[in-house]
Amino acid sequence: MLCRDAGVQKVHLHAVRHTLATIMNRAGVPPVDAAALLGHTVAVYLARYVTSTEKGARTAASGLGAAISAVR
Repeated sequence: MLCRDAGVQKVHLHAVRHTLATIMNRAGVPPVDAAALLGHTVAVYLARYVTSTEKGARTAASGLGAAISAVR
């Protein structure tokens, strides 16, 4: 009712949690710390709130390539 009267879109609090989790993940907050803030285990945090991205996959592949090259 308040949102309608103010002319703004209704936002569910759970959506805010997902947004905060995404922001923390992209900012490089360690999963153990983000999970603690959200009141979850690391496994639940990673499974429920963290999504993979194409950029993230490229970054991971690049890091793996660099690590393998360093071993040679």
